[in-house]
Amino acid sequence: MKHFKRIYHKNKANTKNFFWRSLQIFGKQLITFLTFLITTKFLEPEQFGLYTYLTAVAYLLTLFGDFGISQATSKYVAETEAKDTKGAKQILFSSTVAVGALISLITLTLLIFGKMIFKENYGFILFYIPYLFFLPISSVLDGIYRGQKRFKELSIIATVAGIITVASAYFLIMKFSILGAIAAQNIFFILLAVFLFIRMRKEIEWKINKDLLRQILTYSIILGLSSFAFFMYSRADIIILKQFGFLKEIGYYEVLVRLFDFIILPAVIFGQIIAPNTTRLHTLKKHHDVKKNMLEETGIVLIIATIISVAAYFIIPEIISSFFTKYFTVETRLMFGLLIFVVPFRFASTFLSQAHFIPTGKAKEMLKIMVIAGFLNISLDILFIWRFGFMGVIYSTLICATYTAIASYIVYFRLLHKEMTVQ
Repeated sequence: MKHFKRIYHKNKANTKNFFWRSLQIFGKQLITFLTFLITTKFLEPEQFGLYTYLTAVAYLLTLFGDFGISQATSKYVAETEAKDTKGAKQILFSSTVAVGALISLITLTLLIFGKMIFKENYGFILFYIPYLFFLPISSVLDGIYRGQKRFKELSIIATVAGIITVASAYFLIMKFSILGAIAAQNIFFILLAVFLFIRMRKEIEWKINKDLLRQILTYSIILGLSSFAFFMYSRADIIILKQFGFLKEIGYYEVLVRLFDFIILPAVIFGQIIAPNTTRLHTLKKHHDVKKNMLEETGIVLIIATIISVAAYFIIPEIISSFFTKYFTVETRLMFGLLIFVVPFRFASTFLSQAHFIPTGKAKEMLKIMVIAGFLNISLDILFIWRFGFMGVIYSTLICATYTAIASYIVYFRLLHKEMTVQ
């Protein structure tokens, strides 16, 4: 009992931040989930499969707009404030200018070549333009708030934006179908970006810090490539399934993916709460403390992952049968029975990435792991779908998730041991 009390008091600040960060992320995800819930209600599985494909393509385009800048911004805010609070105030304007330039370039390219690339889906893609702009910008602002540990403000702002959006989402989707779902996402990210900006506008120095911007962009290149690799690992399945003609199966698969994404959220939240502390310890070269904390945190993560996996095994089928009746099929049950084994691996690798790889500047090593996982996933998707049909995606996911978790911990331990030896 004393041991648990010691851990609680040691992590009291992290517990409070975890609470507020949880509310913020779940608030941000609320509109996505409700849009997803309402869309599945009004669309047939094949139509929902098309919507899922369009959203995957739009998200891929946003990766070009952010390109790791939001994650790099969070790291450099935490790092800069530990040494120079004045420099931290110059980060927002510098990062936003960089993101704005990238998004403008992507939008121009889309307007010129989009019709040739997306053909009959070009009209749908155009409706995602506000999403392309405001999702990356809100991510940069989110990164700054996280770096400054302003989790309570993030939570309140995300909740307000979510409530306003949810109020209009049902009617938009009921009346305009896919276009209404796209509009709901646009509304949410516009509100989120505007509210976050208004809250901290007086703290901004309207000046580009060239040296700081150069550092952020240099590091963001690695993070951006990692994001693309992660897309190959986690979302390329949707695009590949469409190429094989499994549009209806995409709908079934996406229902499970969305539910499993919510299951993994605690790992993301916990990792992002821990990240600023990890950055501080790493900056002060307290590598032994980093290792000690990481082992303790990993133990907590694995316990949570096990409990959630067992609970999900019984709860998720009930959720699907109750709220997604059209999607409670034999195919869905087959996929779920195997995907449940992915949860502990995804939990562990996601936490390590958010809490240790990125905050300690080891994104380059993470990139190598994700690139291999991404190419492995695409290769196995094509091979297994050709051989086993749509279930090939599940087999590929199991193999890649196992590889990513094991490889991540092996690589991180080796890098940390090397730093401790040098010290």
